[in-house]
Amino acid sequence: MNSERRPTRFGRATRFGLIAVLVYLPGFWWGAPRAVNDQSIRSWGVDDEAPIGPLAQVHNIIEPKEVQNLGYPLMHSFMTTAAYAPYLGTLWLSGDFRNPTGEFPYGLSNPERSLQVLTWLAHLVSVLLAAGAVVAVYIAAERLWGGREALWAGAFTMLSYPMFYYSRTGNPDAGALFFIAAGLAVFAGMLRDGLSIKSGAWLGVWVGFALATKETSFASFIGIPLVLIWLAWRQRSNPDFEWLGFAKSAGAGLVGCILAFGIGSGLFVDPDRYFAHLEFTSGRIESLRRGEIDFMTYYPRDWDGNLALFRLLGGYVADAVTLPGIALALVGIGAALRRRTAALWMVVPLLTYLLVLFWATRNGQLRYVMPATLVLGLFAARGLTVALGSAGALRTAAAIAAAWILMAGVLRGADLTYQMIRDSRYETTAWLEARLQPGDQVDFFGPDAKLPWMPHGVVFDRANEYLGAVFPPRRGADAAREIRTRWALQRPEVILVMPDVSSRDGEPHNATLPPEVYAELLDGSLGYELANLFQTPPLFPWLPTPKLDYPSVNAPIRVFVPSGQANAAARP
Repeated sequence: MNSERRPTRFGRATRFGLIAVLVYLPGFWWGAPRAVNDQSIRSWGVDDEAPIGPLAQVHNIIEPKEVQNLGYPLMHSFMTTAAYAPYLGTLWLSGDFRNPTGEFPYGLSNPERSLQVLTWLAHLVSVLLAAGAVVAVYIAAERLWGGREALWAGAFTMLSYPMFYYSRTGNPDAGALFFIAAGLAVFAGMLRDGLSIKSGAWLGVWVGFALATKETSFASFIGIPLVLIWLAWRQRSNPDFEWLGFAKSAGAGLVGCILAFGIGSGLFVDPDRYFAHLEFTSGRIESLRRGEIDFMTYYPRDWDGNLALFRLLGGYVADAVTLPGIALALVGIGAALRRRTAALWMVVPLLTYLLVLFWATRNGQLRYVMPATLVLGLFAARGLTVALGSAGALRTAAAIAAAWILMAGVLRGADLTYQMIRDSRYETTAWLEARLQPGDQVDFFGPDAKLPWMPHGVVFDRANEYLGAVFPPRRGADAAREIRTRWALQRPEVILVMPDVSSRDGEPHNATLPPEVYAELLDGSLGYELANLFQTPPLFPWLPTPKLDYPSVNAPIRVFVPSGQANAAARP
């Protein structure tokens, strides 16, 4: 019977995956740089390594550099570089990529075009991985319950708000989510059919690749071995059960995990780099604990700290799956508990992930809860089908909840897509191109990677030192005095002001811009006036939408010019 169903299941899951690809494709080009020099080679998204980052990571294996990005293992860089390879091959064959170097323009004859294409390829990888996560959730739900639950679980996962963003960036989050979802789908099959050497090996491979993308993925799987041992112990009296067979399956999983992790993380290829990565991440965690990371809050292990962190993470979960989604998930968990079905064990990955996140991380962001939303989507789908099969008020409430989840997902996703496609940087770029000529100067604050595209030949420079979002900025009286002196002597044609991850307490500017200097820009006492504020209005102004982890999409950009020039005609 199973062999007859598999093609049908595969076909349905594939079609659902194609729908997810079509949903995530619009706006995948967001953030691609216009590389006019070595200041403009990075994408707009925070932690988006495209286009150069993955290549640099792989090149560092051959020629190690003293300064590297050690934030993540190498799995995502390997996948992205593999996607780059055909395009780079065609450039090499055409003569547009000869004598590669580590300096801009990297041996590219047209770096502006080539780096944009590489960014698009990196983002397409994320589109496919995010769609793959949706397919894996679909398969997991079908294995646990059936086709109706699979459709609802796939839809709930696909329309989760953070998926619309992380499916279109070069961050490792979509990759980690796919491998976690694939592992959960294998676990769901084990709960239905039992453990085998094949399923054990596949679970190990997916777990290894998930860890090789983001080590925090272990939190989703740490409880699964205990569940499998317990289930095996309960089957020990079954004549068909053999501890030797269980041991072989577990061994296949362990070998698969070690191989996948060792190869994917880079441990087997460049162990020095991997251990340096571990040292870097442990140092970053310690810095967070000491309160040395400027833009993140460490919640202490006391009553007030625990309560504040619980509220924060709970709010993020609600943002990702909606309150009706949480309610349906609780109904689904309750139904599994009441009937004591094997599907109840799927709660374990949810609980272990949230407990590790709460206890070990001691801070939170929206993307941190994404692995938990996979399991919540599964149980929300089950809760919905159970409730729809009942009578009276529960059935009506479930129908309303499902409509709310789907409507919120579609509208919020459409709004974010619209703002990515109509990002404020695009309009700012058009304005700058109409006003500036080669040699003109643009001053800005913060990271140059987040700027609008700069016209060719324009000189752009920071008005104040930027140490990164991790470290406290220079914004005291000395910094303010230096900025005023700079503008009195150099008189840039344009001053750009925009918020970013370092911005404090909702400030509309980077943290390196002292508030008193910003006030003087607004009141004109520095000889500048506000020429324009660029920010595309939301598609649905009445719709409340969650905040992304960073103010990266469609950030408000204020453009200041010398007093009296705000209404000047654009230069010919």
